[in-house]
Amino acid sequence: CAEGFPTFSRNGVTIGRTRAYSFPGNDYASVNINSPSTWNPQGAVDMYNGFARVVRGRSQAPVGSSLCKSGRTTGWTCGTIQAYNQTVNYGGGDIVSGLVRHSACVEQGDSGGSNMSGNFAQGVSSGGQLYSSGGRLVCGQKVGLPNVSFYQPVGEALSAYGLSLITG
Repeated sequence: CAEGFPTFSRNGVTIGRTRAYSFPGNDYASVNINSPSTWNPQGAVDMYNGFARVVRGRSQAPVGSSLCKSGRTTGWTCGTIQAYNQTVNYGGGDIVSGLVRHSACVEQGDSGGSNMSGNFAQGVSSGGQLYSSGGRLVCGQKVGLPNVSFYQPVGEALSAYGLSLITG
């Protein structure tokens, strides 16, 4: 998600510079925040309905657990965790291992969004199976098929860069 992006911004304000990323193989990145006064990280996840889900910590919820994800394109969508340790070939030699498959709708632009089970962080959206509909690529539910989506477990990304999770 950070390859080719030396900086990240929101609403025209630079948040910070890309510190490091790992893709393919993994799918995560770290950004150094320029100024907490401009972008103050919070222990909460935008639900795209005027509310936020407080993050109490992180966990590895078991298969069958409820999962919701926050994404710029599709907003707050929910499903269930289906399988751990999945390998996905995104094409062009971009193969990512160690992902978690779930059934929440994920589309282009949702990558990097938070995945939560209750108030516990699970991972960061990586991608999903998309279908062509009306000239755009959409998740399965929009064409009458199951959603097949993936996230990178958050613990691996935190560990790789020596980071800790901000909680609320």
